[in-house]
Amino acid sequence: MGARKKRYNKRGRAKKILIVDDDLLTRQSLRKVIDQETNFIVCAEAEDISQALDAIDKQRFDLAIVDVSLQGTESVELIDKFKSRQPNLPVLAIPISVFLNK
Repeated sequence: MGARKKRYNKRGRAKKILIVDDDLLTRQSLRKVIDQETNFIVCAEAEDISQALDAIDKQRFDLAIVDVSLQGTESVELIDKFKSRQPNLPVLAIPISVFLNK
């Protein structure tokens, strides 16, 4: 992914979001929806627990959106690991494909 422009809202910088979903098209669709908002910016995407933890270790996020039906892993386990690395990180755990009509 190329360099992202910094985005700001009336109160300062846009909220940084991490998307975790094992389906590429779902991640791209969710990014497209979020990127239309000036208050939020998707800074990273992950398709599995390993990539998600790598992203969390590299930068701080304001929100992580996690698909509850990740293949090969427990979403609860991933959220616990997020909380051990960034205790104040809000995590939205949802069946993402439901919201994107998949």
